[in-house]
Parts: sequence; structure tokens; C-alpha cells
Amino acid sequence: MILAFDTSTAACTAALFDGSGNCVARRDELIGRGHSERLVPMIAELLDGRSADEIEIAAGTFDTPNQVTPTYELWTCRRENWLPPFNVARRYERDREGTARAEP
Repeated sequence: MILAFDTSTAACTAALFDGSGNCVARRDELIGRGHSERLVPMIAELLDGRSADEIEIAAGTFDTPNQVTPTYELWTCRRENWLPPFNVARRYERDREGTARAEP
């Protein structure tokens, strides 16, 4: 499955594609502002009980490429050896400790 979403305009758009590239679900709402509040519930609606064996997340932006900058790295025990080192303050072998939304 591939989950694609776009929040760069007044529309909040998300789509779910199967392994063959066919769109199996999509949502598109013209909301103006409030993308951060609407996106996660929208993704949950798309998934609607679907699951995958593995999830890979690629994040980025085309208009300001350095806007999305990671501050920590998770699951370094499964890190691919060909990846270059990331310039992050912390690395966690598995899940991050604690439940806070921000890093200490």
C-alpha cells in the first residue's frame, strides 16, 4: 500500500493505493486552514481497518525543502548500512522513551 497526501494548498488531500498502483480510497476536502487537525483523522478514514506488514514514511516538501527536519531517529537496530548518518541530536535503538509529544 502507498499512502499519499498533499497539504500544500487550501485542499487537504489523501489517497491510498494498492501494490499495483490502483487508487483504493481517497479523500479531498477544501478546508483552507486546519490541515494539521484534519489530516490524521482523514488518513484513519482511508485505512479503515486495512493494515500492512511494513510501513515506510518519506516526508518532504518541494517549496521549502529544509522545513521538515528530523530531530531524532528511531529503530536504529534495523538501520540500513547504506544510509548516510543523519544529523540528529538523539538516536533510539527501538521506540522513544516516554509519551511526550516533544523531545526533551
